[in-house]
Amino acid sequence: RFREAGIPQGSTINSATLSVVPSSSANDEPDHIFYGEAADNGGVFTTDASNISGRSRTTASVTWASADLGATGTSWHSAPDMVTIVQEIVSRAGWASGNAIVLVCQGSADVNRDLGLVAFDTSALYGAALVVDYDPPAGYTAVERQVAASGDDAGENSAGTVSVTQT
Repeated sequence: RFREAGIPQGSTINSATLSVVPSSSANDEPDHIFYGEAADNGGVFTTDASNISGRSRTTASVTWASADLGATGTSWHSAPDMVTIVQEIVSRAGWASGNAIVLVCQGSADVNRDLGLVAFDTSALYGAALVVDYDPPAGYTAVERQVAASGDDAGENSAGTVSVTQT
């Protein structure tokens, strides 16, 4: 689950690179199909029965088949481009910038083809990363300001009050 995806609704997705760290060389022979959760804001994972398999899936899917990635437990590997999946999600009428994108993978029937990944909960350093390159829709204006010092911060509380600190 990739929280707070800052992609405006209706953007054109140019690329969506999923990078992962397989947990070991014994878990690095993917033959998996990736889908997105067909939701405007991908849900949080829970331990409830069928929490993953019961989610609605995107029509778009991507297959990742590789005989051996040569994983070490700390080496990064990129899956095939997830552009069609991410495009389907951000094209949904209810999608909004800041929503979450969920990617789900389904393994093959071949028990020798496995993909065990280091989870963010186990290691934030090696948790999966999704890098999306996109063009915003026509008429969209992005505001960008680089933080130049540690004191250049802004925060908003739950009541909507914004406080700004500048140095």
